[in-house]
Amino acid sequence: MFSLTKKLIYLIIFSVVTLGSLIFLKPTNAGLLFEAKDTLSRTATSAAANHEFSFTTTLSTAIIENKTIAITFPSAFAADLGGIDCGDVDLLDDGAQEDINNEAGGCGATATEWGVSVAARVFTLTAPSNAGTYIAGSSAVIIRIGLNTTEEGIGNERITNPAVTGSYFIQIGGNFGDSKTITIYIVSNEQVTVSAEVEEGGVPPGPVVPPPVIPPEEEPEPEEDIIPPVISNIQTINITNSSAEITWETNEGATSVVNYGKNILYGSMATGVAFVLNHTVVLGGLETATAYHFIITSTDAWGNTAISGDQTFTTTNDLIPPANVSNFNATATPARTINLSWTNPADPDFTRVLIKRSFGSHPANPEEGDLVFDGRAENFSDIRFAAADYNRPVYYTAFAYDASLNHSAGALTQATIVVVVEPPCVGDECDEEPEEEPEEPPEEPPCVGDGCPGEPELPPAIEGEIEEIAGEIFGKIDEEKIILGEEKLTINDFSFLAANGAIQLSPNQDNQISILTNKTVLLKIEKEKLTKNSEKLAIIFKNSSYLLSLNSKNFYETSFEIPDEPANLLFSLYVSYEDGTFDKIDGSFSLLNSGFVWEGRGDNKIEGAKVTLFTENPKTIWSGAKFNQENPQYTNKYGEYSFITPKGKYYLVVEKSGYQKKQTEIFEITTNNINQTVELKKEVIVVEEKPIWNEEAPVAENIANVSKNIAEKISEGGEIITEKVLDNPEVEKANENIAAPTVAAVAIISYGTAISFSSLLPFLQFLFTQPLLLLFPKKRKGWGVVYNSLSKMPVDLAIVRLYNKETNKLVQTRVTDREGRFAFFVNPGKYNIAVSKPNFTFPSVYMKDKKEDIQFLDIYHGEELTVNEKDTTITPNIPIDPIESKKTVTDKKIILGYFGKRAQDLVALTGLLVTMASVMISPKPWMFGLLAGHFVLFFVMKRVARAKKPKNWGVVYDKNTKKPVGLTVARIFEKEYNKLLETQVTDANGRYSFLVGNNVYYATFSKPEFKPRKTDDIDLTAKEKGAAVRFNVALERQ
Repeated sequence: MFSLTKKLIYLIIFSVVTLGSLIFLKPTNAGLLFEAKDTLSRTATSAAANHEFSFTTTLSTAIIENKTIAITFPSAFAADLGGIDCGDVDLLDDGAQEDINNEAGGCGATATEWGVSVAARVFTLTAPSNAGTYIAGSSAVIIRIGLNTTEEGIGNERITNPAVTGSYFIQIGGNFGDSKTITIYIVSNEQVTVSAEVEEGGVPPGPVVPPPVIPPEEEPEPEEDIIPPVISNIQTINITNSSAEITWETNEGATSVVNYGKNILYGSMATGVAFVLNHTVVLGGLETATAYHFIITSTDAWGNTAISGDQTFTTTNDLIPPANVSNFNATATPARTINLSWTNPADPDFTRVLIKRSFGSHPANPEEGDLVFDGRAENFSDIRFAAADYNRPVYYTAFAYDASLNHSAGALTQATIVVVVEPPCVGDECDEEPEEEPEEPPEEPPCVGDGCPGEPELPPAIEGEIEEIAGEIFGKIDEEKIILGEEKLTINDFSFLAANGAIQLSPNQDNQISILTNKTVLLKIEKEKLTKNSEKLAIIFKNSSYLLSLNSKNFYETSFEIPDEPANLLFSLYVSYEDGTFDKIDGSFSLLNSGFVWEGRGDNKIEGAKVTLFTENPKTIWSGAKFNQENPQYTNKYGEYSFITPKGKYYLVVEKSGYQKKQTEIFEITTNNINQTVELKKEVIVVEEKPIWNEEAPVAENIANVSKNIAEKISEGGEIITEKVLDNPEVEKANENIAAPTVAAVAIISYGTAISFSSLLPFLQFLFTQPLLLLFPKKRKGWGVVYNSLSKMPVDLAIVRLYNKETNKLVQTRVTDREGRFAFFVNPGKYNIAVSKPNFTFPSVYMKDKKEDIQFLDIYHGEELTVNEKDTTITPNIPIDPIESKKTVTDKKIILGYFGKRAQDLVALTGLLVTMASVMISPKPWMFGLLAGHFVLFFVMKRVARAKKPKNWGVVYDKNTKKPVGLTVARIFEKEYNKLLETQVTDANGRYSFLVGNNVYYATFSKPEFKPRKTDDIDLTAKEKGAAVRFNVALERQ
């Protein structure tokens, strides 16, 4: 008992110290600008606009000498902002004009005047150099840029809007301390009409020349865009047997979405870059020679949606032959047979191998030679030989076929059955014994020492084998017949293609081509590049050779698989001509390992990791289907993945359940191969909340055990208090030794089952690191909000982490309050944000294509954040998706859980009351500490483990009797994705209430003996901050 009480005292002291320390914690110096906005005179694309920035500095921030105010525009604006200088700027402090240097000598700051500069889309105001405060804290600041200036006369230049519609982020900051990111919206149509009248006898009708007067301070505000974009010029291009490219145009920036399928039900969807005028979406994984339907959907920045009519296209027949077989070998045996072996290609539509043989030369096509084998096996014994076939080469060619009857150019091999036949004996000498052959002299011992002659140099084995195979294919090649000089073909006359012919592999200056192992290469050369009539073309490796055949497009081509081991593989390309001459081109393949994902040690590979490839500019998912590859990929059992891409800059995002999501640094690809190694780290294990109910035990037994436990513990203290006198020493002793420790133990069990460890840790972190949100939750403005993507409600106690994008190191951590709020104050750099919360996932899948979500602007999906000014505030709104339970929870289990929580609350409250009574009996310091501990734990449970209760209720009642219906299971669903958001059980008075945000919902109600009830759609999108769903519901008995 003493040990337990001692632990409780330590817990109380820790809690008191924690709460006490909040008083002495101070806020950071940097702050968020209040009421920051940018008012544009025009919002049309490519229009020249005046800007008026207005904001209020924080109370503690003053702009003193040499401090700067910097306004950073996005890259869609011109670098010099249209030539803006100090003559185009006004600065007002609480309505009073500040002096700006506008002398001919320049725009720099002086001792008494502000300076203006523009560089790389950053507009900077610099305070005068004389010591003093030029803008005090809590001041209203206005910065005008354009023709709306008045201090030194009308300005000369305005800032041109971006050419594409959409939302753009402008950052107000500088080294004065405060900052804020604001959003402007560029649209396509401004319905502004200008008219002029001419009095009778005046200037005849014609162009109206405006007089040189001061223009109005502000042009009429554009009307809200309610017109959807216009979709035009729909085309289907680059149609292959497995993919197609859909292109179209819109008259304003809009999203790119294509729904497609084999009928008008569609069923599949692909997306492209959002908010562009020219749209491209690649559809991959299509079936050969199949008709497809598709429709196009484009939504502009105002949410107006346009949908095209049904369109169709048909994929082409498969004209691409499969790769050749590899490792094609022939071995003659003493049994006078030739064993053939090979490896079939990995093409998914591969069907069979056809092997032909000939005794004069290799069969050049399937029509030549004698049939030896036709099937899918990878070995065969050729036994059909006559005596005349011995001691001469047998030439084999293997042709691989696919389902469309395309065949490869042919893999080559040969062998010779050697049979020694002795001539018959003629004459008298036939009976004589054969003379014994003289014995060979013994081998001399190896020479040791400096006097030994040098060993002759042997040619490299691979080169020798290539030349030997070339001789077998083309016959003896006279070195003098090999073409030299300018007439010679080069390696650049040939095309080496990967990814089913979609990507050109470029050789370096040493004729070396880099390629990943186990990939298929398509080799092509246009017939027109051959200046003479050719007889035969072949590429030869060590132990392998392949013929090139002429296709219907006048290209000689063949395909082959690269070996599966990293190496430097030499090859030679041979072309024989009718005049007896040859072209020979030597080169090599640098065979590279695949990339892999690992954890802990390099040999601990991770299978099933999702690897997604992104392009650096623009930052979007790389279109793998366009290059006949899947993106994302999932690592195999060896943890391997690989991409073959055009040259450029890319980065990877790797993720798997149970591991922390990893985004690599941006890397540049110059050899078309992506094979980075990526390390993943385990996620922090979240301790699961232990249920108070044993689901395997009967319900009656659970309720009886809990009730019995509560009654026993309460009665132990209650009987002592009622039967004894409060000042009786025996009562005090019993209270200290029995009642108080027992109630404490029961309370701890109750709190322990109610408060999950995964929720407690963020709350403690919240207390230590962000106490101002607890003490002054309503003071600050301009927070970022983490919210439920479906219910639109803030997410409490979510951990928000800010990482340095370049080093991938954690910079800051925040925990959201009940309103889901957080903020980061950072220095210049590149960052990204990650959010974690039990039973939620980030980034949001439901909001991935949206920049706005009703009341939430600046939605963040995991993109890179670039900060250019010191002490800038980062406050995006971050949607996270609730994880839907895969288990089906019955109404019975829901009601059991409802009683379980009621029991927890009863135990906690009873423990608090009994502890108060114990303090009255034994008013000792440690008893007061125990009471304080109860209050702290009770507060933590209410804060962490219990949802905020609504102020008003809806009532479920019997339609006939009008009486409330208790223990009704009420559920609310988000309509668009049909996801369950929350489940409640009505109390004895039939009461329920759901707190939800701006969205469309529907609710269901169920109870035995009553008909289930489903409501109509509940549209709360027009509400300012959402609302409570709490209307009365009548249930009808079955």
